[in-house]
Amino acid sequence: MRALLDDGLDELAAKTYEGFPLRMAVTAAVAALMTTLLPWQACAAFLGFQTVSESLCLLASRRQFLGFKASPALRLAQLSTVLAGAISWMTLGALLWIDGTAAGAVCATALWLSVIYFAQTHAYQSPLGFVVGGALPGRPCWSGCSSDPTRCTCRCCP
Repeated sequence: MRALLDDGLDELAAKTYEGFPLRMAVTAAVAALMTTLLPWQACAAFLGFQTVSESLCLLASRRQFLGFKASPALRLAQLSTVLAGAISWMTLGALLWIDGTAAGAVCATALWLSVIYFAQTHAYQSPLGFVVGGALPGRPCWSGCSSDPTRCTCRCCP
């Protein structure tokens, strides 16, 4: 287990800590914008969950941001917040996808690709970080949308 929680996770944590203000601004803007497609309660729940997850991420990644190595337990805690955040974004995308509108499908795809982009640009320092930050949360969405087109309610698909 210790080998999986490698030093690359410290770099991921430091970058994650650094990007907190921008991520929260984008999260709030997306939550507000998505109220045009989803019930406001769903968007508020997304924003609330992300706020808690990001706050915990700040606590778990501050040490690495300051240049110190983290213990395996702290690395695991920070990695857990990355997973929670990625799943939250993927879930928002799934809600948009099942909305059944072309706008929902486009927004869902943009969100899903953004999670994958985050994994490629920030979580690449650690194989486990890449899997947890993008591949793991992304798999169910892509599988669900592509494996059975009859279950896709998006009216923009053939």
